[in-house]
Amino acid sequence: MQLKLFVSLGSSAMLIALWAVTSAQAQQGGIRNPEPLLKDGDRVGASLPEFTREAPGVTARTVARGSDPGARLELRLKRTEIYNPKRKASDIVWLRGYVDLEREERQRQGQEPAGSNLVAAPLIEATPGETVRIDLYNHLLPWGQLPLQPVDRQKEFTDAGLGQHVYEKLISVAECDHAGHSPENMNTPNDHPGCFNITNKHFHGGWVNPEGNSDNVLRQLHPGAGVVHEYEYNIPADHPAGTFWYHPHVHGSTAIQVASGMAGALIVRGDRWPERAKRSFRAGDVDVLLRKADGASIPDRIFLLQQIQYKCFQADGGSKTDFWSCGQDDIGAIVNYDNLGGQNNWDNSQRFTTVNGHLADALGVGSEVDDKVVAGQPERWRFIHAGFNDTINVQIFPAKPPASDAVASVGSALKNATAVEADATIKRLCEVDGDVIDESAIEMFEIAADGLTRMQALKTKSRLLQPGYRSDVLVSFPQPAEGLQFQEYCVIDVAAPKEQGVEGSLESKRLLFTVRVERNESPDQVSDAKTAIRNTMVTAAAQAAIARVRKGEDVSLLPAILSDLFDDLKLKHFSPHDTLIGAETETGDENNWEGVDNVRLLRFNLRSEQAGVPDSPGFGIGHKRFSRADYESKAGEEAISGLAPDALLNEFGDFRFSERPDELIALQLGDTDEWRLRSLGGGHPFHIHVNPFQVVRVTRLSDGKDLSGDEAPDSQYFGMKGVFKDTIMVESGVEVVIRSHYERYVGRFVLHCHILSHEDAGMMRLVEIFEPGIPGGLKRIEERAKELARILDLGRKKLAKIKDREGAEHPHHE
Repeated sequence: MQLKLFVSLGSSAMLIALWAVTSAQAQQGGIRNPEPLLKDGDRVGASLPEFTREAPGVTARTVARGSDPGARLELRLKRTEIYNPKRKASDIVWLRGYVDLEREERQRQGQEPAGSNLVAAPLIEATPGETVRIDLYNHLLPWGQLPLQPVDRQKEFTDAGLGQHVYEKLISVAECDHAGHSPENMNTPNDHPGCFNITNKHFHGGWVNPEGNSDNVLRQLHPGAGVVHEYEYNIPADHPAGTFWYHPHVHGSTAIQVASGMAGALIVRGDRWPERAKRSFRAGDVDVLLRKADGASIPDRIFLLQQIQYKCFQADGGSKTDFWSCGQDDIGAIVNYDNLGGQNNWDNSQRFTTVNGHLADALGVGSEVDDKVVAGQPERWRFIHAGFNDTINVQIFPAKPPASDAVASVGSALKNATAVEADATIKRLCEVDGDVIDESAIEMFEIAADGLTRMQALKTKSRLLQPGYRSDVLVSFPQPAEGLQFQEYCVIDVAAPKEQGVEGSLESKRLLFTVRVERNESPDQVSDAKTAIRNTMVTAAAQAAIARVRKGEDVSLLPAILSDLFDDLKLKHFSPHDTLIGAETETGDENNWEGVDNVRLLRFNLRSEQAGVPDSPGFGIGHKRFSRADYESKAGEEAISGLAPDALLNEFGDFRFSERPDELIALQLGDTDEWRLRSLGGGHPFHIHVNPFQVVRVTRLSDGKDLSGDEAPDSQYFGMKGVFKDTIMVESGVEVVIRSHYERYVGRFVLHCHILSHEDAGMMRLVEIFEPGIPGGLKRIEERAKELARILDLGRKKLAKIKDREGAEHPHHE
């Protein structure tokens, strides 16, 4: 049974024309925020046709939900164009991608201008207390199963130059059965090309239910015409406002789908004022402070950073010897894990990080007033590292004055510089000295890390983003020089020191985008960045308080809020989580140790074993839990502030991902655990779902120095002490100490390395939060898991013996 999407979807010719128009518009309009995903509540009413859905379990509610705030995403092979500086033209690229069905229909009916059709997925916007519902249609189907009514997809692809022969080279027709993966090859993605079309969706950083049809990354959504998969994110009323994102998370296909651009921003916006509560106060949303004098929000820019590492194929789908260079008639695609990620592949590809689907484009050049960047006006820039392979080191530099009047902008020259030319071109056109943290860079003020508001804004000239990271920074640009109406700036991905980056990171500079900053016609409104930001926040706080007084609401925290802002931009009334580490003692030890229930040692290892499979080294993770009392007795005087003893690190092995019961990492609801993270070989970004963690310290193994405070400004951990995050890089040669409190949800999810090709190769572990009060607690759960694993192993060995015996007795029997 085929899915009926719309009454009228237009002709194939119209679709091809739409692709051409949107590509041109994408290059002309400069960088803008991704288009928001349209929900049912955004529909214009009777002028749009009603959806009819033919799916198993259809009900009256699912057919007619005019007021239910749902949205519709289709996953299909999507044509896009990515600018290629080497050719000075765009490459035609076919990638697995999301399509907003509601917006696509509006555009076809002429109710709004054609969209960008860029690789970036739609922006999802939500508020605390809202339930976000998304219907996901997985149409990564074999050619013969593509819908023919009411839209002939086969004809659409053929008319766009992608007939059946080529389509089937890009979308494997092989079937996939993840449940049937044997231990021997479950962590070898290329062995299962049909699985690249299975998907699901992860709310990265979201504090929502990890099970059912919520943030359940263990779901496997197979392609199917007429099948609707519903996601329902019940965002709690106390969920932090902040910057999050979404992406697929099926083991074995995560990297290939994220590398294809299947990632989007998920922004939770809030307007809550801090209020007094039994324990001090209830945190407010920093959004309240980010408003202009007229009450409107300051410019809020979203930068989705992606690495689309497509290879080039001939027009007929044939392979090319020089697969990183696309010719005029070639097509780009990602068909398997060959050359995806890995040492040097990102650098060798000479690809650039895209920003909201744009490559080396400009900010502040649009025709609308809101597009302009104005000197002295603070802006919120939300950086989201939605890539999978490269460390991005964001720094902002003034552009040099044009060499002659004939050169109107440095933007075009930077846009047309190839990867080989990038370093020299940036040096020629931008005020870059070349240091790791360049003094000529513009100051930024980080107010949130991984979507969570910091206790104090961090003044910095560099934001180092690892895969999965988010950083919200405030910027305010100075007035252009006398006689100039605007000043250009270069936003550069500066190569990070090798020990700070993930494998395959660039060793040269790359342009992310340029910025055109307009002269402020009111010179008295332009001050230094910190003063401009503080004054904006102070004014916004005062105006918000006045509005509350008029409503008879409490504003007793206003003096403390204002005092903090004048005290070096402190934001403690807007930081959403209670500290787990308290203040430091005179000896440097953290308080609240008595509140720690368990100490967990975890390490990444490039040579881990696949449980039950001898001689199977690969990417994996080792883990061991100790009760606090047990850890104290074994670690001695160094238990609180010292490194994890080597003897304890030798008590456990390192394993590749599986669902064996003895490899399940068991947590208990209500516990607070301290994690000590290590890496044996290379750096790996640690990410855990559902509950964030607080950084306690990062100790360098060679000399015991804490890199997370103010003593190591050149470290990527500078300023992280006490900060809440959900992803953190674990360099080789350090011990990262974090604490996490499991406050609300029970159920299964995962932790893993956020180099996604590592995750797909086994650098992931299954996690479950259990209800408290289970007899015997976590110790009993772990003992039962080991016993069950022993029984399963015996069963497998007996089955193997039976198969061997049958094979010997019947050598030709199948």
